[in-house]
Amino acid sequence: MSFIVGFLISGCSLKPESGTRSDFLERNFELAESLFVKGDYREAEKLLKINLSANRHHSKSHFLLGEIYRKKGTIISRRLSVVSLKQAIKENPDNPEYHYSLGLTYKKQGFSGNALRQFKKVVELDPQYVQAHRHIAGIYEEMGLRYDDRGYFNRSLEHAAMAASVRNNSQDYYDQAKILIQLNLFNRALTKADTALMLGPPDKLARQIYLIRGLCNVRLKAFRDASADFDSAMAFMNRNALADFNDIQFIVSPTEYNDLRSLSSYQRRLKVARLWGELDPDPTTSENERKLEHYARQVYADLTFSIPEKQVRGKNTKRGEMLIRYGIPDEKRYFINNNLVLTWEWDYVIHGKTFTLQFEDTFHNGNFDFPYTATVVEKGDTLVDMSLVADRLVRAVAQKYDFKSDIPELNFAYMVKQFKGNHGKTDMEIFYNVPYSEITFRKDGDIAIGDFDIRAVVHDGNWSLLDSVSFSRVVKISSSQVDNMKLAVSHNFTLEAYPDSVYLSMAVANPHNGHIGRSKTIVGLRNFYVDKVAISELVLGRMARLPVDGMRISRKSIQFFTNLDNRYFVAEPVVVYFEFYNLKKDNDNRTHYRIKQIISRLEKPKLIGRLIGGYKTVEEVMTVYDGSGVLTYENRLLTLDLSSLKRGRYRITIDVLDLVSNETASASEDIILYE
Repeated sequence: MSFIVGFLISGCSLKPESGTRSDFLERNFELAESLFVKGDYREAEKLLKINLSANRHHSKSHFLLGEIYRKKGTIISRRLSVVSLKQAIKENPDNPEYHYSLGLTYKKQGFSGNALRQFKKVVELDPQYVQAHRHIAGIYEEMGLRYDDRGYFNRSLEHAAMAASVRNNSQDYYDQAKILIQLNLFNRALTKADTALMLGPPDKLARQIYLIRGLCNVRLKAFRDASADFDSAMAFMNRNALADFNDIQFIVSPTEYNDLRSLSSYQRRLKVARLWGELDPDPTTSENERKLEHYARQVYADLTFSIPEKQVRGKNTKRGEMLIRYGIPDEKRYFINNNLVLTWEWDYVIHGKTFTLQFEDTFHNGNFDFPYTATVVEKGDTLVDMSLVADRLVRAVAQKYDFKSDIPELNFAYMVKQFKGNHGKTDMEIFYNVPYSEITFRKDGDIAIGDFDIRAVVHDGNWSLLDSVSFSRVVKISSSQVDNMKLAVSHNFTLEAYPDSVYLSMAVANPHNGHIGRSKTIVGLRNFYVDKVAISELVLGRMARLPVDGMRISRKSIQFFTNLDNRYFVAEPVVVYFEFYNLKKDNDNRTHYRIKQIISRLEKPKLIGRLIGGYKTVEEVMTVYDGSGVLTYENRLLTLDLSSLKRGRYRITIDVLDLVSNETASASEDIILYE
């Protein structure tokens, strides 16, 4: 190298048209190129400048010099890179590599428009240039995200697809899936993600593919598939990434989050489990739809609001936090405010009231934050601090997630009655009604056949599963009754748990039209394993279908036709079922007891009593039964004749007196009689 440098400095000259001179320039360029590859930019730069001093039209030297300046990465060197690359293009305008390098330099400088023009020139010269298509797709995607513009997204998708058509690469299909998500085309995004997975992506990309699959399946309400996708993604996460993905900072208020962090790891796990259980909109499924929605919002925030060049994750931006907390805004507006700052406004309708959050790109770096230095926003004659609005929302608005669907809910009714179970447990007998109008019937002559599905689960206070049941019912009725709005299928089933406060969740679904009804309630379970007489709750109904002759009457052998609102016609018979437990035996090794059946007519008291509320008894009818047996528990199915009563409110009371121990137990139900 010293010989070549000395040769030129000594004043020896070669004519431009000389073949020897051309060979020298090429050898000199090759040597500079090898030094560039090794990272010795300084020596390579010296050789290229010597080349250009000999021939200022040597395009390859201009190009490599531009590459060196771009690699140095300083503001000044990028400017020098542009100058060199422009000169290279001037000398050789049809070289796609030169345009591509200039596009990269412009992109590094933040001149996306200039970069886009160069990349477009590249694919014009070489339609198979994959990297240029990728950069075009990326710039259009960035512009689409900035302005929420479908046109830019569609152009981005076009070039991402071109890249994929040239080279069958997981990244290109993943890029298409990302853009399709922004266009709300989740089914198509899933197809691209599946193709990306089939091509065997590296672990880091596989994790991202599973994450966007999970997001798509949540949006399509395929929650079981979404759960599997997020589990697959988490299998690729390290401990820190996993903790971040499962963090609930944006689910609770800052105060609650600080309190949570002060707990022990065991207490924190229990509290987080309770929180997710309470937020679960349908605990009867094995998936927690609200938790999956939380995962999906994080993925969407990272896809939409991240600033890769500044290493800012979307979920850690203000827009990301608000989206994770409250979901996609009901309305969005983009504009340039009076201070020429790019601005987004998001409207959320919460409990019927509209809350507006404003975000500004104060420093023109792509990060839309609340107005800088708590700048107030003019709303009519009022000045509003956006950070305070957000803080109040965080502290005041309860986290929830509802199934938003145009499909109507299935209406059903149920009631819970408690009885003594086995091994210290309490039986919850669930009596339910599903109206005929909610069932899809198929008529077959005089018979109509329909079906529906039921799921029910019981969780404890820490949301651990205690018991569950799932079944399908097929019903046959007269075809003439199908359209009777007053009739319903009536039946019951049992769940059990140890006495405590438990969460009972139910879902009833029509498998033919997708209609589904959901319910969740807290039930305080009674303990019937005590050393005194106890009575179950009363079950009232219009009719009870009894077991075959010779069988002992039990809850499992009786089919109740319950009327859950306890409203009956005056002339209609009412059946009452109850059980009583823990009777004592006398010296004859038998129990002896007395049952009092009391029917009380209730009326609202006048004046002051009406203000206080409640009812008073105005008359009673009592019937007494004496009994004896060898078992310490008994049950009864009674039929009440109410035909002599007039319309109004009545209370049915059952008192049980143990004649051996003189202990008593009582249960009652109010009913309404109408004509």
